[in-house]
Amino acid sequence: MPFPQLRNSRNTLFGALILAAAMTLPSTVFAQEPMGILEFTGDQGDYISQGQAWSYTEGVEASASADGRVVSVSVYTDTWWNVYFAAPAGQQLVPGVYEGAVRYPFQDDAQPGLSHSGDGRGCNTLTGRFEVTEAEYGPFGSIIRFAANYEQHCEGGAPALWGEVSISNPPPPPALSVDITIHTQATVRHHDGRVTVSGSVICSDDTVAQIGGTVSQRANRFKLAQGSFYATVSCSPTPTPWTASFASGSGTPFNQGQAQVDATAEAYDPTYGAYATDDASTVVNLRRVRN
Repeated sequence: MPFPQLRNSRNTLFGALILAAAMTLPSTVFAQEPMGILEFTGDQGDYISQGQAWSYTEGVEASASADGRVVSVSVYTDTWWNVYFAAPAGQQLVPGVYEGAVRYPFQDDAQPGLSHSGDGRGCNTLTGRFEVTEAEYGPFGSIIRFAANYEQHCEGGAPALWGEVSISNPPPPPALSVDITIHTQATVRHHDGRVTVSGSVICSDDTVAQIGGTVSQRANRFKLAQGSFYATVSCSPTPTPWTASFASGSGTPFNQGQAQVDATAEAYDPTYGAYATDDASTVVNLRRVRN
């Protein structure tokens, strides 16, 4: 069954707002400009809308949870409004109709969540449904495109609030990526068992990478030589060498032969305020050296 649309002239107004926004900008610019629209109205007796029509084309912002399960839309202008859409637990919010929604974030795992509140008003409990017509997500909760229609009833009452949201943003920059490699040849000093391991690291953008890991070597059936290493290097799209030297911390010295190396590279992504990581594991050959 098609999702109910906003009543009377609301559909016409919503379409006109999009058309007017498009006509004010060249098409190439419009495609790159962020656009957000929130509009809603309600029946007489609806507590949230107060039976009035509300429309916003400025100050509309949206974000998603990292797993794409929850999308929040907000407006802070002459007043404030918050709208939340949530898929059932373990699901991403994708295009489709979500029946039986209750107040977010108090819904059961199997239920979709919905909440429209603002201007000092909110529902204690609510029932509703919504239809997501577009959903395209970027890294770390960014939204490229999102559109939804929704219907909300406060406290189980008959009066409804009817709303629509539409979000369109330019594609965000890609998230930082890191790639670490470990050289399969390493050295162990003859006089103190100190190990030197090395490799290279690549970052998709210029930043600083922290390299850390462990080396372990079975000395005999009962003893294990094991140590940790750390290094800090500048990281860029060009492979950057890294090296680290350390001694065993287990009381059993390293010796010539094979050893297991496990390493992690971590680099800060300033665009998204998060860390990118990469792991690598390999068996290396420890060659004895004098110095």
